[in-house]
Amino acid sequence: MEAVPLIRYIKKLISSQRGAFFVMTAMLLPLIVACGGVAIDIGNFYSHYARLQNTADASAMACAKVLAKDYDAEDKAIHTADDYKQRNEDSKNQVRMESEIKTVTEKGVELKAVKIELYEDVPYYFLKPLISLLNLDEKFITLYATAYCTVVPDDSGSKIWVPGTEGSRD
Repeated sequence: MEAVPLIRYIKKLISSQRGAFFVMTAMLLPLIVACGGVAIDIGNFYSHYARLQNTADASAMACAKVLAKDYDAEDKAIHTADDYKQRNEDSKNQVRMESEIKTVTEKGVELKAVKIELYEDVPYYFLKPLISLLNLDEKFITLYATAYCTVVPDDSGSKIWVPGTEGSRD
């Protein structure tokens, strides 16, 4: 007869849910912290990308503005774009710039197409365990932004610049 209360106690212990919340929380806490860390890294990447794209846009428009005043001053225009990049880059991460100015003839009109590409290596912090699980040796993510601007002659013979026009893209 003593075995029956012991079996009842074991059945009651197995069916009891006391302490289940603590166990589930303890098991899910690392996953919750990891997801929060990944969200922080992704937010950091987006913040850097938005600043990088704004810098590329400003550099391309500054370059085109110089070309609109002096159509043959390509070196001065590139230098102006580089100045904009240097003023807006993050002090912790170096931004690399590739620039290109093409002369294109479209419908008998000579256009100057400006293309600015910026690259920035952004470190990550909370993604390190995930990256190491994938056996990658990367210590940063490379973000890039591209901006286009076209310098077009208007009817009066002076030059105007048009940011982001489709005709200026490769």
